[in-house]
Parts: sequence; structure tokens; C-alpha cells
Amino acid sequence: MGDMHVVDGGGFSVISAHLVGDVYLEVCAVNMLPYLVVYISYFDWAWGSFILIIQTVRDILAQHGRLAVPLNELLDDSDLYHAGLTSLATVSLMLALEEEFDVEFPDSMLSRKTFGSIESIVDAIESLQD
Repeated sequence: MGDMHVVDGGGFSVISAHLVGDVYLEVCAVNMLPYLVVYISYFDWAWGSFILIIQTVRDILAQHGRLAVPLNELLDDSDLYHAGLTSLATVSLMLALEEEFDVEFPDSMLSRKTFGSIESIVDAIESLQD
């Protein structure tokens, strides 16, 4: 997580956080600074690890996905198969993800749905890590 700024003035609190890249969070509330600081502490941990997983998946996808579309043009919910992901590249991607995250995809998760988007891959990894 990047910089975080907390401003408390006259009972009105603003927390601004630079998460990663072009992703920012801003929370505003009245008379809730103690609660917001606790929430942001949790948010820092939870979203920090979530963003790290997304970036790691993107890095692995760039190495193993052999996509026809530049990865930086894809949103997290973009269809990777429409972007050029093939079944052969999916196997390579799956093996690299298993090694990086120390997980094993069960047969029930070996589908286009699991590897259809960055978002679905992250969801699958998170469910395997629980």
C-alpha cells in the first residue's frame, strides 16, 4: 500500500490512501475517526494482500498467457479467452499459479469459468488458500 493521509477537523474525518498504481481510496465520515482508523488498518491488510494477488496473477499471465491483447488493456473482469488465451496456455498458466501460490487446482476447478478472467483466477486462488 502506498501513502495514507488522515485529516480530522471539526468532527469531520477524511482518510485518503494510495493503494497501488492508479487505485486510490478516500473515506469521509463525521465523528468517526477512531472507527475509521481501525477499519483502515484492516483494509490495509485485506486489500493490500488482494491487490498483491491481482498483480502477481497479472505478472504470471503476462509470462504464460500468450495473449493477443496487451495485458494493460484488460480489466480484471475481461474475458481472457476473448483476449487470446488458449487451452494450452491455460495449462501453463495453471502450473505457474500453482507453483507461485503453493496451491493445487482440483479437477472440479479446471474449467473456462475458473480461468476466464483475472478476477475469477484471484477468486479461485483465494478459495484454495482458505
